[in-house]
Amino acid sequence: MSTGESGSKRLVSLDIAKGIMILMVILIHVLLFNEKLIEAMSIILGNILMPLFFWASGYTYRPGRGFRANVRKRIPHLLKVYFIYSFGILLLGSALFLALGFSFMDIRNQILTHFLGEPLLNLIAPDLINTGWLWSMVAPLWFLVQMMFGSIILYAIADKALENNSNFILISAFLIAVGTCLTAFAPQLPFNLQSTPVIAFFMLSGAFSGQHKWLQKYEEWSIGRLAASVVLFSVLQLAVAYVYHGGDALSKGYFATDEATRVISIYATLLSFVFGMMAFLGFSILVGKIKGVSAVFSWIGRNTLPFYIIHMPVALLLAFFTASMPGQRSSDELLIIYIGLYFITVLICALWGAVENKIRVMLAEKKRP
Repeated sequence: MSTGESGSKRLVSLDIAKGIMILMVILIHVLLFNEKLIEAMSIILGNILMPLFFWASGYTYRPGRGFRANVRKRIPHLLKVYFIYSFGILLLGSALFLALGFSFMDIRNQILTHFLGEPLLNLIAPDLINTGWLWSMVAPLWFLVQMMFGSIILYAIADKALENNSNFILISAFLIAVGTCLTAFAPQLPFNLQSTPVIAFFMLSGAFSGQHKWLQKYEEWSIGRLAASVVLFSVLQLAVAYVYHGGDALSKGYFATDEATRVISIYATLLSFVFGMMAFLGFSILVGKIKGVSAVFSWIGRNTLPFYIIHMPVALLLAFFTASMPGQRSSDELLIIYIGLYFITVLICALWGAVENKIRVMLAEKKRP
Protein backbone atom coordinates (compact mmCIF):
# COMPACT_ATOMS: atom_id res chain seq x y z
CA MET A 1 0.00 0.00 0.00
CA SER A 2 2.72 2.40 -0.98
CA THR A 3 2.17 5.47 -3.09
CA GLY A 4 4.36 8.06 -4.68
CA GLU A 5 4.29 11.46 -3.05
CA SER A 6 6.59 14.41 -3.63
CA GLY A 7 9.02 12.19 -5.45
CA SER A 8 9.27 9.59 -2.69
CA LYS A 9 7.25 6.60 -1.65
CA ARG A 10 5.08 6.77 1.43
CA LEU A 11 3.60 3.82 3.23
CA VAL A 12 -0.06 4.78 3.42
CA SER A 13 -0.91 2.31 6.17
CA LEU A 14 1.77 3.92 8.36
CA ASP A 15 0.26 7.35 7.70
CA ILE A 16 -3.19 5.98 8.56
CA ALA A 17 -1.85 4.52 11.81
CA LYS A 18 -0.27 7.85 12.73
CA GLY A 19 -3.50 9.66 11.87
CA ILE A 20 -5.56 7.40 14.12
CA MET A 21 -2.95 7.67 16.87
CA ILE A 22 -2.93 11.48 16.94
CA LEU A 23 -6.74 11.53 17.06
CA MET A 24 -6.58 9.17 20.06
CA VAL A 25 -3.96 11.38 21.73
CA ILE A 26 -6.22 14.41 21.27
CA LEU A 27 -9.16 12.45 22.69
CA ILE A 28 -7.16 11.48 25.78
CA HIS A 29 -6.00 15.06 26.31
CA VAL A 30 -9.52 16.44 25.94
CA LEU A 31 -10.67 13.89 28.49
CA LEU A 32 -8.06 15.17 30.93
CA PHE A 33 -10.88 17.27 32.32
CA ASN A 34 -12.75 14.13 33.44
CA GLU A 35 -10.84 11.86 35.83
CA LYS A 36 -12.99 8.74 35.31
CA LEU A 37 -12.89 8.88 31.53
CA ILE A 38 -9.18 9.62 31.33
CA GLU A 39 -8.40 6.74 33.68
CA ALA A 40 -10.33 4.31 31.48
CA MET A 41 -8.67 5.59 28.29
CA SER A 42 -5.21 5.46 29.86
CA ILE A 43 -5.66 1.82 30.85
CA ILE A 44 -6.62 0.91 27.29
CA LEU A 45 -4.22 3.09 25.28
CA GLY A 46 -1.64 4.45 27.73
CA ASN A 47 1.10 2.00 26.76
CA ILE A 48 0.51 1.99 23.00
CA LEU A 49 0.22 5.48 21.55
CA MET A 50 3.50 7.16 22.51
CA PRO A 51 5.70 4.07 21.98
CA LEU A 52 4.02 3.51 18.61
CA PHE A 53 4.75 7.09 17.55
CA PHE A 54 8.43 6.51 18.30
CA TRP A 55 8.34 3.15 16.50
CA ALA A 56 6.74 4.79 13.45
CA SER A 57 9.39 7.52 13.49
CA GLY A 58 12.10 4.88 13.35
CA TYR A 59 10.35 2.84 10.66
CA THR A 60 11.25 5.33 7.94
CA TYR A 61 14.95 5.38 8.89
CA ARG A 62 17.31 4.28 6.13
CA PRO A 63 20.95 3.44 6.92
CA GLY A 64 23.90 4.95 5.11
CA ARG A 65 23.38 8.69 5.55
CA GLY A 66 25.68 8.97 8.57
CA PHE A 67 25.27 10.42 12.06
CA ARG A 68 26.07 14.06 11.30
CA ALA A 69 23.91 14.22 8.19
CA ASN A 70 20.94 12.72 10.03
CA VAL A 71 21.32 15.11 12.96
CA ARG A 72 21.59 18.13 10.66
CA LYS A 73 18.48 17.09 8.76
CA ARG A 74 16.24 16.26 11.72
CA ILE A 75 17.30 17.92 14.97
CA PRO A 76 17.29 21.64 13.94
CA HIS A 77 13.66 21.32 12.85
CA LEU A 78 12.67 19.72 16.17
CA LEU A 79 14.59 22.40 18.09
CA LYS A 80 12.83 25.15 16.15
CA VAL A 81 9.43 23.62 16.86
CA TYR A 82 10.37 23.11 20.52
CA PHE A 83 11.39 26.74 21.13
CA ILE A 84 8.50 28.22 19.14
CA TYR A 85 6.05 26.00 20.99
CA SER A 86 7.69 26.76 24.33
CA PHE A 87 7.43 30.51 23.83
CA GLY A 88 3.96 30.59 22.30
CA ILE A 89 2.27 28.02 24.52
CA LEU A 90 3.86 29.19 27.73
CA LEU A 91 2.77 32.74 26.94
CA LEU A 92 -0.77 31.69 26.01
CA GLY A 93 -0.99 29.15 28.82
CA SER A 94 0.22 31.63 31.39
CA ALA A 95 -2.45 34.13 30.38
CA LEU A 96 -5.13 31.43 30.51
CA PHE A 97 -4.15 30.07 33.89
CA LEU A 98 -3.80 33.54 35.35
CA ALA A 99 -7.38 34.16 34.21
CA LEU A 100 -8.39 30.96 35.99
CA GLY A 101 -6.92 32.21 39.26
CA PHE A 102 -3.49 30.57 39.27
CA SER A 103 -0.56 32.68 40.41
CA PHE A 104 2.71 33.37 38.62
CA MET A 105 4.35 31.13 41.20
CA ASP A 106 2.08 28.20 40.26
CA ILE A 107 2.96 28.60 36.60
CA ARG A 108 6.68 28.99 37.31
CA ASN A 109 6.67 25.85 39.42
CA GLN A 110 4.97 23.84 36.70
CA ILE A 111 7.46 25.03 34.09
CA LEU A 112 10.34 24.08 36.39
CA THR A 113 8.73 20.67 36.87
CA HIS A 114 8.94 20.13 33.12
CA PHE A 115 12.50 21.33 32.61
CA LEU A 116 13.99 19.68 35.68
CA GLY A 117 11.66 16.71 35.99
CA GLU A 118 9.49 16.02 39.01
CA PRO A 119 12.03 13.74 40.81
CA LEU A 120 14.87 16.25 40.48
CA LEU A 121 12.70 19.21 41.44
CA ASN A 122 11.38 17.28 44.41
CA LEU A 123 14.97 16.63 45.48
CA ILE A 124 16.04 20.26 45.08
CA ALA A 125 12.90 22.06 46.26
CA PRO A 126 10.00 19.79 47.25
CA ASP A 127 7.77 22.76 48.08
CA LEU A 128 7.72 23.77 44.39
CA ILE A 129 5.98 20.63 43.12
CA ASN A 130 2.62 21.52 41.63
CA THR A 131 0.49 18.56 40.55
CA GLY A 132 -2.79 18.48 38.68
CA TRP A 133 -4.05 19.50 35.26
CA LEU A 134 -1.95 22.68 35.19
CA TRP A 135 0.68 20.22 33.86
CA SER A 136 -1.22 20.12 30.57
CA MET A 137 0.29 23.50 29.68
CA VAL A 138 3.78 22.06 29.23
CA ALA A 139 3.15 18.32 28.85
CA PRO A 140 3.49 18.25 25.02
CA LEU A 141 7.07 19.50 25.36
CA TRP A 142 7.98 16.08 26.78
CA PHE A 143 7.34 14.38 23.44
CA LEU A 144 9.50 16.84 21.50
CA VAL A 145 12.39 16.47 23.96
CA GLN A 146 12.21 12.69 23.90
CA MET A 147 12.00 12.66 20.10
CA MET A 148 15.15 14.79 19.88
CA PHE A 149 17.26 12.75 22.31
CA GLY A 150 15.85 9.44 21.08
CA SER A 151 16.68 10.41 17.48
CA ILE A 152 20.26 11.34 18.41
CA ILE A 153 20.78 7.92 20.02
CA LEU A 154 19.14 6.22 17.03
CA TYR A 155 21.42 8.00 14.56
CA ALA A 156 24.47 7.01 16.61
CA ILE A 157 23.67 3.28 16.78
CA ALA A 158 21.24 2.42 13.98
CA ASP A 159 23.68 1.72 11.14
CA LYS A 160 25.70 -0.66 13.29
CA ALA A 161 22.58 -2.28 14.78
CA LEU A 162 21.03 -2.87 11.36
CA GLU A 163 24.08 -4.60 9.88
CA ASN A 164 22.80 -7.97 11.08
CA ASN A 165 20.32 -9.55 13.49
CA SER A 166 22.98 -10.26 16.12
CA ASN A 167 23.97 -6.60 16.34
CA PHE A 168 20.33 -5.57 16.61
CA ILE A 169 19.69 -8.03 19.45
CA LEU A 170 22.82 -7.01 21.36
CA ILE A 171 22.26 -3.26 21.05
CA SER A 172 18.56 -3.61 21.84
CA ALA A 173 19.43 -5.66 24.93
CA PHE A 174 21.88 -2.94 25.99
CA LEU A 175 19.25 -0.20 25.66
CA ILE A 176 16.71 -2.25 27.61
CA ALA A 177 19.33 -3.01 30.28
CA VAL A 178 20.13 0.68 30.66
CA GLY A 179 16.43 1.46 30.83
CA THR A 180 15.99 -1.23 33.47
CA CYS A 181 18.80 0.24 35.58
CA LEU A 182 17.38 3.74 35.30
CA THR A 183 13.98 2.40 36.31
CA ALA A 184 15.39 0.40 39.22
CA PHE A 185 17.64 3.11 40.67
CA ALA A 186 15.42 6.07 39.66
CA PRO A 187 18.17 8.68 39.13
CA GLN A 188 17.15 12.33 39.26
CA LEU A 189 17.42 13.36 35.60
CA PRO A 190 16.03 16.53 33.98
CA PHE A 191 13.50 16.28 31.14
CA ASN A 192 12.62 12.74 32.33
CA LEU A 193 15.63 11.49 30.38
CA GLN A 194 15.48 8.18 32.23
CA SER A 195 12.92 7.27 29.57
CA THR A 196 15.23 7.96 26.61
CA PRO A 197 16.99 4.56 26.30
CA VAL A 198 13.61 2.81 26.10
CA ILE A 199 12.40 5.33 23.54
CA ALA A 200 15.58 4.81 21.51
CA PHE A 201 14.82 1.08 21.60
CA PHE A 202 11.31 1.69 20.22
CA MET A 203 12.78 3.82 17.42
CA LEU A 204 15.47 1.24 16.67
CA SER A 205 12.80 -1.49 16.58
CA GLY A 206 10.92 0.61 14.05
CA ALA A 207 14.05 0.99 11.92
CA PHE A 208 14.64 -2.78 12.08
CA SER A 209 11.02 -3.44 11.10
CA GLY A 210 11.28 -0.95 8.24
CA GLN A 211 14.46 -2.53 6.91
CA HIS A 212 12.69 -5.90 6.75
CA LYS A 213 9.49 -4.33 5.33
CA TRP A 214 7.47 -5.85 8.15
CA LEU A 215 4.44 -3.61 7.71
CA GLN A 216 4.31 -4.26 3.97
CA LYS A 217 4.23 -7.99 4.69
CA TYR A 218 1.48 -7.46 7.29
CA GLU A 219 -0.57 -5.69 4.60
CA GLU A 220 -0.56 -8.84 2.47
CA TRP A 221 -2.63 -10.76 5.02
CA SER A 222 -6.26 -11.49 4.18
CA ILE A 223 -9.01 -9.41 5.77
CA GLY A 224 -10.11 -12.35 7.91
CA ARG A 225 -6.61 -13.01 9.18
CA LEU A 226 -6.08 -9.31 9.91
CA ALA A 227 -9.37 -9.07 11.80
CA ALA A 228 -8.55 -12.15 13.85
CA SER A 229 -5.10 -10.76 14.74
CA VAL A 230 -6.64 -7.44 15.81
CA VAL A 231 -9.04 -9.22 18.17
CA LEU A 232 -6.38 -11.57 19.57
CA PHE A 233 -3.72 -8.93 20.20
CA SER A 234 -6.29 -6.48 21.61
CA VAL A 235 -7.34 -9.05 24.21
CA LEU A 236 -3.70 -9.76 25.11
CA GLN A 237 -2.86 -6.07 25.40
CA LEU A 238 -5.89 -5.36 27.58
CA ALA A 239 -4.91 -8.25 29.84
CA VAL A 240 -1.43 -6.81 30.39
CA ALA A 241 -2.83 -3.29 30.86
CA TYR A 242 -5.35 -4.57 33.41
CA VAL A 243 -2.70 -6.40 35.43
CA TYR A 244 -0.45 -3.35 35.54
CA HIS A 245 -3.23 -0.80 35.93
CA GLY A 246 -2.48 0.93 32.66
CA GLY A 247 0.69 2.48 34.03
CA ASP A 248 2.95 4.73 31.99
CA ALA A 249 6.56 3.61 32.20
CA LEU A 250 7.67 6.09 29.57
CA SER A 251 6.82 9.34 31.32
CA LYS A 252 6.98 8.32 34.96
CA GLY A 253 9.80 5.79 34.97
CA TYR A 254 7.71 3.05 36.54
CA PHE A 255 4.71 0.95 35.61
CA ALA A 256 2.83 0.01 38.78
CA THR A 257 2.71 1.98 42.01
CA ASP A 258 3.99 -1.04 43.95
CA GLU A 259 7.75 -0.62 44.47
CA ALA A 260 8.28 -4.40 44.34
CA THR A 261 7.09 -4.54 40.72
CA ARG A 262 8.89 -1.45 39.48
CA VAL A 263 11.97 -3.29 38.19
CA ILE A 264 9.94 -5.56 35.91
CA SER A 265 7.77 -2.69 34.75
CA ILE A 266 9.82 -1.98 31.65
CA TYR A 267 9.28 -5.53 30.38
CA ALA A 268 5.54 -5.28 30.98
CA THR A 269 5.62 -2.02 29.02
CA LEU A 270 7.37 -3.74 26.12
CA LEU A 271 4.97 -6.68 26.18
CA SER A 272 1.96 -4.38 26.27
CA PHE A 273 3.44 -2.36 23.42
CA VAL A 274 4.05 -5.40 21.19
CA PHE A 275 0.48 -6.64 21.62
CA GLY A 276 -0.98 -3.18 21.20
CA MET A 277 1.17 -2.42 18.16
CA MET A 278 0.05 -5.57 16.36
CA ALA A 279 -3.61 -4.80 17.08
CA PHE A 280 -3.31 -1.12 16.18
CA LEU A 281 -1.42 -1.61 12.93
CA GLY A 282 -3.73 -4.45 11.88
CA PHE A 283 -6.70 -2.16 12.49
CA SER A 284 -5.01 0.62 10.48
CA ILE A 285 -4.48 -1.70 7.52
CA LEU A 286 -8.17 -2.67 7.64
CA VAL A 287 -9.14 1.01 7.72
CA GLY A 288 -6.87 1.56 4.72
CA LYS A 289 -9.12 -0.70 2.66
CA ILE A 290 -11.95 1.85 2.98
CA LYS A 291 -11.02 4.41 0.32
CA GLY A 292 -12.68 7.60 1.55
CA VAL A 293 -11.84 7.01 5.18
CA SER A 294 -8.25 6.01 4.44
CA ALA A 295 -7.66 9.29 2.57
CA VAL A 296 -8.74 11.33 5.61
CA PHE A 297 -6.65 9.39 8.11
CA SER A 298 -3.58 9.28 5.86
CA TRP A 299 -3.71 13.09 5.41
CA ILE A 300 -3.90 13.55 9.17
CA GLY A 301 -1.02 11.10 9.56
CA ARG A 302 1.13 13.18 7.24
CA ASN A 303 0.42 16.23 9.39
CA THR A 304 0.68 14.84 12.91
CA LEU A 305 3.10 17.52 14.12
CA PRO A 306 0.72 20.48 13.58
CA PHE A 307 -2.04 18.45 15.23
CA TYR A 308 0.19 17.61 18.17
CA ILE A 309 1.57 21.12 18.59
CA ILE A 310 -1.68 23.06 18.82
CA HIS A 311 -4.29 20.58 20.08
CA MET A 312 -3.60 21.11 23.77
CA PRO A 313 -3.85 24.93 23.82
CA VAL A 314 -6.93 24.72 21.58
CA ALA A 315 -8.59 22.22 23.92
CA LEU A 316 -7.69 24.33 26.95
CA LEU A 317 -9.11 27.49 25.43
CA LEU A 318 -12.30 25.75 24.33
CA ALA A 319 -12.72 24.22 27.79
CA PHE A 320 -12.17 27.64 29.37
CA PHE A 321 -14.71 29.45 27.19
CA THR A 322 -17.33 26.70 27.57
CA ALA A 323 -16.89 26.70 31.35
CA SER A 324 -15.97 23.01 31.28
CA MET A 325 -12.81 23.20 33.35
CA PRO A 326 -12.75 21.02 36.48
CA GLY A 327 -15.04 22.33 39.20
CA GLN A 328 -17.10 24.52 36.91
CA ARG A 329 -19.73 21.92 35.98
CA SER A 330 -20.75 18.46 37.08
CA SER A 331 -19.19 15.47 35.31
CA ASP A 332 -22.55 14.24 34.03
CA GLU A 333 -23.42 17.35 32.07
CA LEU A 334 -19.91 17.61 30.64
CA LEU A 335 -19.99 14.44 28.54
CA ILE A 336 -21.71 16.09 25.56
CA ILE A 337 -19.45 19.12 25.92
CA TYR A 338 -16.36 16.87 25.84
CA ILE A 339 -17.56 15.29 22.61
CA GLY A 340 -18.06 18.74 21.11
CA LEU A 341 -14.68 19.91 22.37
CA TYR A 342 -13.02 16.93 20.75
CA PHE A 343 -14.47 17.45 17.27
CA ILE A 344 -13.95 21.22 17.33
CA THR A 345 -10.34 20.73 18.45
CA VAL A 346 -9.72 18.25 15.61
CA LEU A 347 -11.33 20.64 13.09
CA ILE A 348 -9.18 23.57 14.20
CA CYS A 349 -6.05 21.41 14.09
CA ALA A 350 -6.97 20.25 10.57
CA LEU A 351 -7.44 23.83 9.39
CA TRP A 352 -4.11 24.78 10.95
CA GLY A 353 -2.41 21.85 9.20
CA ALA A 354 -3.95 22.79 5.85
CA VAL A 355 -2.85 26.42 6.17
CA GLU A 356 0.64 25.37 7.23
CA ASN A 357 0.91 23.05 4.21
CA LYS A 358 -0.26 25.83 1.89
CA ILE A 359 2.32 28.25 3.28
CA ARG A 360 5.06 25.62 2.98
CA VAL A 361 4.18 25.00 -0.68
CA MET A 362 4.12 28.74 -1.44
CA LEU A 363 7.53 29.26 0.17
CA ALA A 364 8.95 26.28 -1.73
CA GLU A 365 7.65 27.68 -5.03
CA LYS A 366 9.24 31.07 -4.35
CA LYS A 367 12.62 29.41 -3.83
CA ARG A 368 12.47 27.72 -7.21
CA PRO A 369 14.39 29.53 -9.98
